[in-house]
Amino acid sequence: METPARKKMEKGRVRFPDRLRFASVAAGIAALLLALPGFATGGAVGPAHLVADLDPGLSPFDPNAIPRFSSYTAVNGRVVFFSFLAEGDPDRGHTQCALWETGGSGAERLADLCGGTDRLDPSFVQLRVLATTGAVAFFTDSTGALWRTDATAAGTYPLGGGALKAALNGDRPPRDAALGPDGRTLFYDACTPADGCQLWTSDGTRAGTREIPLVAFPASAPLSDPTGFQAGGGTMLFATRDRLWASDGTPAGTIALVQVPGAIQNDLLAVGDNLFFVFNSSGADTVAVFGLRGHLTTYVSPLFPVPGLNLTTGVRLHTAGGRVFFTVFSPAELSLWEIHGTRLDTHRLGPAGLFTSGADAFFALGRRIVFAAGQGVGSGLQLWVLDPGVRRPRLLRPYPFAIHGLMEGAVFAGRLFFAGQDQRAFEPWQTDGTTVGTRALKRLAPGLLDGIPAQFRVFAGRLVLTTQQGDVWASDGTPSGTVRLAGGAAGESFLPLDAAPLGPRIVFSGLDPAGGLQPFVSDLTPAGTRPIAEIGGSLAASSRPEGLTALGDKVLFAACKGATGAIRASDGTPAGTYPLPDTRVPCPRYPPPVSFERAGGFAFFFWKEELWRTDGTRAGTRVLAAGSFYDGVSLGDRFLYLLNPVPTPPNDFEAVLGLAGGTGLLGSSTVHFGFAPGKLASAGNEAFFIASPARFPFPQGLWRTDGTAAGTYPLLVPATVLGVPLEVVHLGERTYLIAAREGGIGETVWSTDGTAAGTAPLAPAADFRSPFDLVVFHGRIYFWALSGPLPAPVYSLYGSDGTAAGTAIVKSVPLAPLVTGQPLGPLPPRLTVAGDLLFFRADDGVHGTEIWKSDGTPDGTAMVKDVNPGPDASLPDSLVAAGDGLLYFAATDGEHGVELWRSDGTEAGTTMVQDVFPGPAPSNPEQLTAADGNLFFTADDGTHGRELWALPLPR
Repeated sequence: METPARKKMEKGRVRFPDRLRFASVAAGIAALLLALPGFATGGAVGPAHLVADLDPGLSPFDPNAIPRFSSYTAVNGRVVFFSFLAEGDPDRGHTQCALWETGGSGAERLADLCGGTDRLDPSFVQLRVLATTGAVAFFTDSTGALWRTDATAAGTYPLGGGALKAALNGDRPPRDAALGPDGRTLFYDACTPADGCQLWTSDGTRAGTREIPLVAFPASAPLSDPTGFQAGGGTMLFATRDRLWASDGTPAGTIALVQVPGAIQNDLLAVGDNLFFVFNSSGADTVAVFGLRGHLTTYVSPLFPVPGLNLTTGVRLHTAGGRVFFTVFSPAELSLWEIHGTRLDTHRLGPAGLFTSGADAFFALGRRIVFAAGQGVGSGLQLWVLDPGVRRPRLLRPYPFAIHGLMEGAVFAGRLFFAGQDQRAFEPWQTDGTTVGTRALKRLAPGLLDGIPAQFRVFAGRLVLTTQQGDVWASDGTPSGTVRLAGGAAGESFLPLDAAPLGPRIVFSGLDPAGGLQPFVSDLTPAGTRPIAEIGGSLAASSRPEGLTALGDKVLFAACKGATGAIRASDGTPAGTYPLPDTRVPCPRYPPPVSFERAGGFAFFFWKEELWRTDGTRAGTRVLAAGSFYDGVSLGDRFLYLLNPVPTPPNDFEAVLGLAGGTGLLGSSTVHFGFAPGKLASAGNEAFFIASPARFPFPQGLWRTDGTAAGTYPLLVPATVLGVPLEVVHLGERTYLIAAREGGIGETVWSTDGTAAGTAPLAPAADFRSPFDLVVFHGRIYFWALSGPLPAPVYSLYGSDGTAAGTAIVKSVPLAPLVTGQPLGPLPPRLTVAGDLLFFRADDGVHGTEIWKSDGTPDGTAMVKDVNPGPDASLPDSLVAAGDGLLYFAATDGEHGVELWRSDGTEAGTTMVQDVFPGPAPSNPEQLTAADGNLFFTADDGTHGRELWALPLPR
């Protein structure tokens, strides 16, 4: 089976050779990339390679997962569309909301619409196309700001004046927008803090985007909230509360036509020389008409209320074939009416209780009108026909179609094609308005399932529709000419069919068997339907490696292969990648969590309710003990484990501390606590944790242990909240850790020699607040903390020699916000020592989140490189030292997705190692782990799913 892969082209354009050929020439492509500027690897041997496709199958498509593609719109002979992608760490990464364009072969990203660093929920991020002139499309971005595009990067920009910022100032997005009679000027309602929601117009330029103040008739205070835009009578018609308006797009040509005794609804309908509308007065709706003959400044027709109606719920207007209808919804009445003539000559259609809920439920077949209507609450919809010159409809018998919900249909080749159900199935049908001419089109889902068609549209001389499974079909109106074009996102079929014409072809979202949901181009034949490019996502099954930990020249990890998971070891080659014996477990979606602790040349881990030990070989892997294990850490060349504490009242938790080594179990001790102890944190030959003694009043505090009962005791009381992870480092003869201040409020850095008497705060409480990220660098400890007076303290990098006098600020640096614009604290800078430098990530407010460095001095603390030029973040993550003092990390330069980078601490020496997923899509390298000879990481190249990769390093 041939399926598409990707190949990066210039200007971000993505094309696709055969996917199978991609795998066979991967090494050649990688070598070519390494020769390009920006792909140098410094001292790395490289290139990075897929170690093994552990799960070579396909994963079921998740319609709720990103990526998403939408808002396909024809502009200037091309199609623009919106993408929603996620890059980087799932919790702290980057949401890419971008506008793309395509000519049917490859795609180019025109603009980033998400601001570069926000994490946004896809259900709340939508690009809304307001209108298109053919040469320019108007749309709003995820904040509600007004943009324009002509399908070029230079011609894609926000329009400025009148731009909505609904997400920022609480104003609503535009309720309505439409092109004026000239087909070039956009009329819309935009909101500003100063003027509220007013009428705005735009010709697609910043200079031509302006507010038009509305002057009431008769003249009074300015009015606001225009709605219901309708072009009619050579002008733009709209309403504000109780007034109808007309505008030619200029202040002088914008006038109030008439004031009505009630609030006008936004359901305006211009048909011929009349404007039909509904207004509500004293809780009742009235249908009215305003004549548009002659000059708009002339009041031609009076308003005629609908006789005999006292409505309390609503009226909906419809039109087809030049005839006007309205549906009445009220607790007392469901009815369908028709309006005749220039005056409101109104009569009821059909029997009592006849109604339709769909605004597009009426279809004109020449002079004959077909519509779907029900009779009474809870009834199914059936087809009715209004013949030419007839005022009473007839039921189309003998077909009792239960047309579910809104009417789904389109007029094609002089016939109405619609979703209908008989006694056999819910499938596409067709009718010319006669009994003889009404029949099923084709069974789209043979067997037990129904096709359940929806979203009928006409493109390039063909009918296009979707099914409940999300499949896209095309038809020439005959059974043999009705063919499936592509699979789609099941569960999204009842959203509007999102497609746009591209000459004789169309562009829409389809399901690539290997690449997931992608933009497709089609000439409306199965053979001529294919993805235009690979943009994010993949259906390739992932083994989802977790817990990567180096052990000598190997890496240990847990991974899935289909429904089976196991602990595996790898030396970076396919032959050297294997499961460890007897570690198989069920793997429904993700492998069970696992954490490896290295001690004495072995790795210890909990798996299947057992304590295991391995040297990375099959023969050197075995179970040491079974039990309910709580936690474990390395303790020099031994492994310290803690069994789940057993509560024995009153307030007595019996815990077993045990030691293990390469030869097996070394002994255990029983210790009693007042509450279950917190997680263990080790430094050298001792470990620390938060606990309380098994005696009243059970004060919580910091404890230390060497794995024996005698060596397990409290150091200071009180301490931090139970369960908060401890940060611990060892320097010289002392251990430094973060725990609660004396008094138990807030945290500080403590210094201890392992005894209660030798434990004290590093510095006075007033010097810094909320420290975090402890590391040892150049014989000193470094950490972040808040400094400066409240209420506006700043984050500062501190250095210390372990004494109060030797503890001082290195430099105050703005840390990266966790979410742009939200006061959720900083993104952890992740201090990482590589060579002679200390690396971290920060945001100076100008360049976005980037890689920074420090040599321990103020002047030596600075940004290394603006990897993603400008204010957008490069999203550095997974920082790790590897090779000859180099830093490796994941980041994006804005043209490629999140990929593997490296830095020697200089701007010139900070480069992308490899574009693992070629083009703008991210491979999202994670779990970077340096072993002897390789840098291991997980990534998704768009072809194999998330798997284990390795970058050879110089030995």
